[in-house]
Amino acid sequence: MLSATNSALGDFSALERRDGFAATLSELGVQPSVFVPDTDHAPFEAGKQAMDALMSIGIYITLAWL
Repeated sequence: MLSATNSALGDFSALERRDGFAATLSELGVQPSVFVPDTDHAPFEAGKQAMDALMSIGIYITLAWL
């Protein structure tokens, strides 16, 4: 299972990237898992939640922000 994180929940372009990631993996026959942090947290706390979620399943993904 591959995972993606997104700490910018309200960012429309981030939501588009998430949806594109999930659609592409589904087309390839891979079940995507998308983590969405709690909305009550500040961006850095949401990022920490996302990193903790990735580390808990042992998958490290480096995201390049364009």
